[in-house]
Amino acid sequence: MPKPIVCLSEQLRQYLEAFRPCFSKRQWKYFVTVLLGLIECEERKTMTGLVRVVGERISLSGLSRFMSKWPWSAIEVAQTWMQRFRQRLEPLVQSEHRRLKAEQPKRIGRPKATVVTGYLIFDDSVHSKPKGRKMGGLGQHFSNTERRVVNGHCLFTGLYVLLGQRCPLPAMMYRQKSVCQMSAQAILRFWTLTACLICFLEEQRALAPGRQLTCSDVRRNVQEDHRLNLLFWLEERFKAGYSVEQISIQLAL
Repeated sequence: MPKPIVCLSEQLRQYLEAFRPCFSKRQWKYFVTVLLGLIECEERKTMTGLVRVVGERISLSGLSRFMSKWPWSAIEVAQTWMQRFRQRLEPLVQSEHRRLKAEQPKRIGRPKATVVTGYLIFDDSVHSKPKGRKMGGLGQHFSNTERRVVNGHCLFTGLYVLLGQRCPLPAMMYRQKSVCQMSAQAILRFWTLTACLICFLEEQRALAPGRQLTCSDVRRNVQEDHRLNLLFWLEERFKAGYSVEQISIQLAL
């Protein structure tokens, strides 16, 4: 059953609030719809699939304009989640510095400066689109998987790892000069919002270090919270005297 935005888990709701300054009031609803859809959608992550699992009255054309034309900055969104990562890791880094200093052998003179090492992991992957014709950002790229030049997207992604915790970096796209910037905007925005969700899952995973959760485990837990919130929401509607038809309209069924 589609999940309305009112069924968001409290953790996801608080996380999304940090990004409200990045969007207008109209854009905000679509931003929440995309992230809720990415969590709930078990099929291919197309715009149609995302709209199908979210119980809100939004149009596919509106979602398309949000991804490709409406004026919001993917860089600003990325800076927001990276700022959250820095704020969350700062006390852990300071604690690690204190631990390293305490383990240094006692010597005469100034002690060596401690270093907490982070790692940058980069990947450029070619996503073949053999049936793509009008898709934005398409180009001719060499695929190591197929060992030949294919028609598709070449995405350059990165991950910053510090003290066992991970932060996705904004995606970039290799493009020939003949492929304009605007034609790839929807693809880059989609990957930006996907990375935004990954950052949320990483935050939740870090809250339970002893349980060895994966991002998939966290996603399933959030889905369960949404199902429970939906049941409570339905119960409140039935108690308030709403008919099945009225509830179906609210869920955009």
